[in-house]
Amino acid sequence: MKLRAALAVYNSLLALLLLLGWPLLALLMLRSRKLRGGFLERLTPLPRRAHPCVWVHAASVGEVEAAVPLVRALRTRGTPLLLTTQTLTGRERLRAHFPELEPRLAPLDLPALTGLSVRRAQTRALVLIETEIWPNWIRAVQCSGGVVLIASARLSDSGFASYARVRAWLAPLLARIDAVAARSGLDRDRFVALGVPAANTLIAGDLKLDAPSAPAASDALREAIGASPFLLAASTHVGEDEPVLEAWRKLRASVAPSLRLVLVPRHP
Repeated sequence: MKLRAALAVYNSLLALLLLLGWPLLALLMLRSRKLRGGFLERLTPLPRRAHPCVWVHAASVGEVEAAVPLVRALRTRGTPLLLTTQTLTGRERLRAHFPELEPRLAPLDLPALTGLSVRRAQTRALVLIETEIWPNWIRAVQCSGGVVLIASARLSDSGFASYARVRAWLAPLLARIDAVAARSGLDRDRFVALGVPAANTLIAGDLKLDAPSAPAASDALREAIGASPFLLAASTHVGEDEPVLEAWRKLRASVAPSLRLVLVPRHP
């Protein structure tokens, strides 16, 4: 399948989805503040820039934290940057790290909106963190003469299986990716299997491992927390909290009466 045909299929399906799905989307937005939040921002093109910039996109909180060392390195070099994310929590984390760069939610992957965004922002490079593959973004940047690369590129077992089912459609797009800096040899091989030219790939490691160590806790924080042992349940999903609570209760009733629990939901 040619690239033009692949994009035509993608955009036709996207238009059909929007046409048929807007009543459900409107209903969901009425019921969910989270969906309503930032919706207009997603329909707004990227801001105008006086000089060419590098657009760095990270899907959510995990990808944002992975992007932090890269963004800091680019800033050290004086590279003009534009930062986007897909989620409100991701935007909060980006703003906490780089408030002066005014991070925002990414525009939807619609052809006209994406083309306008790339032109307004003078995007000369698009850096996608981990597994963000957005056809219209990629094509718009390439048509403007910019380059596209995937940093800390990864493909999970399920992600690879899903993309492999649409490889005939995806391969023409991935064949145009300028560089894939993969976390591991397995990730690199998976991107190559999906259509990225092997010559455009390298193994560069995981950006998350380049993040600086967290600062030591202050004396005030240590005193507030106390010295009791803790059971930490981090990044829990729906249905996982209850078993953790039950295990904690059993441990307190038997071998660790002073055990305290730190429960950190994936989606607060």
